[in-house]
Amino acid sequence: MLNRINILFLTFLIFVSCSFLFAQTSIRTSKHNLSTTGTGTIKASSETEICIFCHTPHSKQATTQLWNRQPTTATYTLYSSDYLTSISYSAPNQPNAKSKLCLSCHDGTIAIGTVYNTRGSGSTGTISMTGGVTTMPVASTGNIGTNLANDHPVGYLYEPAKDNQLISRTFPWNTAVKLDPDASTGRVECHTCHNAHDNQFSSFLRMSNANAGLCTHCHTKTNYTTSIHRTSTTAYTPTSGSATTVGEYSCRSCHKSHSGGGTPYIQRAVEQNTCYDGTNTGCHGTNAPAANRIQPELNKTWKHPTNTTDGRHKNRITHETTTELGSTNRHSECQDCHNPHQAQVAVTKSTRGTLRISTALRGTWGVEPTWATPNTAMLTNDVTWAVPTVYTKVTTPTDEYQVCLKCHSGYVTLPVGKRDIAAEINPQYASYHGIVPGGTTNANVVATTTNEPWATNKRVWCSDCHGSESSTSPRGPHGSTLNNVGPGTSNSDKMLIATIQSTTAGTPLCLVCHKATSYNTASTGSRFADHSRGNHKVAEGCFACHMWDFAGTTLNTGGKSGRINAHGWNKRYYWRESGSTLVAGTRVMADRFIGGYNSDVNFSTKQCFTDADATRGCNTHTGGRTY
Repeated sequence: MLNRINILFLTFLIFVSCSFLFAQTSIRTSKHNLSTTGTGTIKASSETEICIFCHTPHSKQATTQLWNRQPTTATYTLYSSDYLTSISYSAPNQPNAKSKLCLSCHDGTIAIGTVYNTRGSGSTGTISMTGGVTTMPVASTGNIGTNLANDHPVGYLYEPAKDNQLISRTFPWNTAVKLDPDASTGRVECHTCHNAHDNQFSSFLRMSNANAGLCTHCHTKTNYTTSIHRTSTTAYTPTSGSATTVGEYSCRSCHKSHSGGGTPYIQRAVEQNTCYDGTNTGCHGTNAPAANRIQPELNKTWKHPTNTTDGRHKNRITHETTTELGSTNRHSECQDCHNPHQAQVAVTKSTRGTLRISTALRGTWGVEPTWATPNTAMLTNDVTWAVPTVYTKVTTPTDEYQVCLKCHSGYVTLPVGKRDIAAEINPQYASYHGIVPGGTTNANVVATTTNEPWATNKRVWCSDCHGSESSTSPRGPHGSTLNNVGPGTSNSDKMLIATIQSTTAGTPLCLVCHKATSYNTASTGSRFADHSRGNHKVAEGCFACHMWDFAGTTLNTGGKSGRINAHGWNKRYYWRESGSTLVAGTRVMADRFIGGYNSDVNFSTKQCFTDADATRGCNTHTGGRTY
C-alpha cells in the first residue's frame, strides 16, 4: 500500500509533468524532447522518457531542481568589449550553477545522454543517441562551445547606473525576463532570456522578440527610435531567423545573440560585413538598392580602407585615442563615421538647407581645432601654414569637417606624406573655401556665379568634392575611380566626385559648385570679366590660375606647380611690373586662390609666362615656360 508521502510525491510529479508537457508550448514538440518521440535531429535511440535527460525523482547526488545531468567543469572565455571597459563595468563571473545546467549540453563538452540516474538502474550512465551522436555536434546551432566571447554576456551584473543605455528597473524584476537573484542587483544568466520548458516564442525565449521586443526590454539606444535603421520602410530578412515587420530593422538585423560573426558587440559578421549583409537586399552590400550600395564604392581604386583593414576600431564611450587613430593603427570602419543606432537618411543637395553636416553622420564624434592666427602678408611663393596644435573633442559635431579631421589632421600622428588638412582650412586665411564657419563673407558667392545650395548656404562640405564619381551611388567619401593628377608631377588629389581636367569643360570638379555659365560663356556674372572667355575650357581650366601651390621661394617659377591646394590658402599676392621690387601695399592685391602673381597663360601651347616676359600683370606675351 502506498503511504501518504508517496501519494503526495506522485501527485507532484503528475502535476509537474502535465505543466511541462501540456500547459505550456510543450517540450514534447520542442528540441528539448530528446526521447525517441522527439521531433529534432538529436534524439535517443531507445529512451522514451522525456524528463529523464534533465530531471530525476531520485539521485545519490546533492542537486537542486531534481537535476539529473552531470555538470560541466569547463572554464569559459567570457564576453568583453571596449565599451564596457570604458564605463568601468564590473568584471563578469563565470556562468553560475543555473547557467551551467544549460551549458552542460550546449558547450559540447559532455555527452548529451550522460546522467546521474539512468532509468531503472539508479546509477550513473549514458543514454545512447541515434546516429552515433554523443556530445552536441559542432555544426549544430545549439553548440555554443566554451568560448562565450561572441555570445550575449552572462555572469554580468546589470548596472544601468553605469550604462545609461540600459533600462533601469526596480530589482527584482516582476517581468517575463528574470535577472538571477544571486547578486544584489541581479546578474544576467542563461535563464534571464530563456525558459527551457517553454518554447512558445521559439528558441525557448521568455518573451516574444518580434521587433526586438526582448532586446529592448533591457536595452535603450540613444535616438534609435528616429534613426533610419528603425524607421526605414524597407522590409529586412536576417540571414537566419524570422523576418521582421516591414519598417522595422530590429536588433537582430545586425546582432546575433549566440555565435555572432563579429566580436565584440555580437555582430552578425565582422565589422563592415555586418553592414553589407551580402546575402540579403535592403542593407549596404552588392545586392542592395543603388542608393544604399556602399560595398562596391569601398572596392574602387581610391577609397577609405574599410574593406582592407579589420580589427582596429575601438568602440568606447570616451571615443578612440589619438594613438588608436594614428599612423600605426590607421583604419576606417563604418562605425568611425556612422553611428548605426542614430544615423538618419542622408540629405541631398536639395534638402540640406542650412545644415553643415549630413544627417547620416548623426551620433558620431569629431574634433575642433583651435585656429591659429596666420600671417597673410606674404611676398613670396612660400607656403607658411598656421598649424593648429590644440584640438577639442566634439561629441555632437555641427560640421562635417570635424568628423574628417579626427583622422586627417595633426590631431593624430599622420603617416609620412599625408597632409594635415586642419592646417589648410583655417577660416582666417586670405583665401578659404568656406569649409569652416567664419572668415570674411565672400560677396562673390552669389546665385549668379554659384549653384545651389552653395549660393545660399555658402558652406562647403568635404563630401562636396570627395566621394563617388557616380551620381547614382550613395553620397559620401566612400570611394571613387577618379585620381586626378593635376599640373605638376607631384600633385595628386584622390577620391574625387568629378575630374579636374577636361579638354572641353575646363575643370568639372570646380563647376559642381561654380556656375559654368559664369566662366565658360559670355556671362557678366563673374567677378573677373575675362572668366567668360572660351579659353578657360581647356584642360587646365581653373587650375591654370588658381590653387597651385608653387615651388620655390621667388615669383619667377614659370607657374610650375607642386600641388593643387583647394582647401584654403595662407597667401595674398600683389601684381607688379616686370623687374620691379615687390613691396606690400604698393601694388594691387590679388586673392581667391591666385596661384602666384597674375600673369597671362598661353592656352594654345599650354605655357605660363615667366617673370621676365611680363611688362605688366595681365598683358599678352609671346615667350613662356611649358609646364
